[in-house]
Amino acid sequence: TPALNPNTVTFSHFDSTFCSRFSSTLRNKKVLMYCTGGIRCVKASAMLKSRGVKDVSHLKGGIHRYLERYGSGGFYRGKMFVFDRRRALDPEDLICGDGGGEKSSESDGHNVDGGDGLGVASGIDEKGDGIDINEKDDNMDASAAVSNDTKEKIDNNNNTDNSKSALVGKCIECQTPYDELSGAILCTVCRDLILLCDSCRSNDSSLWEYHCKRHQSWKNAYFTFLDRFSLQELQSQHDKLQCLHDSYIP
Repeated sequence: TPALNPNTVTFSHFDSTFCSRFSSTLRNKKVLMYCTGGIRCVKASAMLKSRGVKDVSHLKGGIHRYLERYGSGGFYRGKMFVFDRRRALDPEDLICGDGGGEKSSESDGHNVDGGDGLGVASGIDEKGDGIDINEKDDNMDASAAVSNDTKEKIDNNNNTDNSKSALVGKCIECQTPYDELSGAILCTVCRDLILLCDSCRSNDSSLWEYHCKRHQSWKNAYFTFLDRFSLQELQSQHDKLQCLHDSYIP
């Protein structure tokens, strides 16, 4: 089942945006939630339940534990983003015993294609407040997480794909598949990390500052460092920002 991307900038917006918008749609459906380490799903599922969505489950241990168990042998493609100096981790590096002793902690993140690291899928059959892929219980065990039909799909998928070659991210400028994050490539508006390939970074002399996907409309209007612009250019930027400002007002 395709997941619903909450499209939230920060998790604090989840209840006021996603829950308020989709709670009525999800009220009579089975919902499975997943995030990087599982902690935010505990809070998010409580938010949905408070709005009348009764049948809500989450993946215990999150994507991190799933990758510890299956590596690139599951359905996850791409790298897992984490909020520390590692930036993005390959699934194969998270299999238990590798990756320098990785733990299923809440190093919440998302794949390097973007999002806030929280996914919501509706129409899921499994029950339980926390679906554990490692322990056998009445909720869901590893065999339930990878049923016979699912195993066949995974086997077929692995015959044609590999996580190390599955680039799910794209360069913000040229749209070339790319997944290498850098702490130096940030949106000048919101300071969010941006995927920018080496070619665009080195060959495009106009890229003094960067703008994320949400702020592409600000690209020719908003900059942090203004000393390189003439008075005429600054006035033009001011006019464009004023137009953007007016467009946000109902």
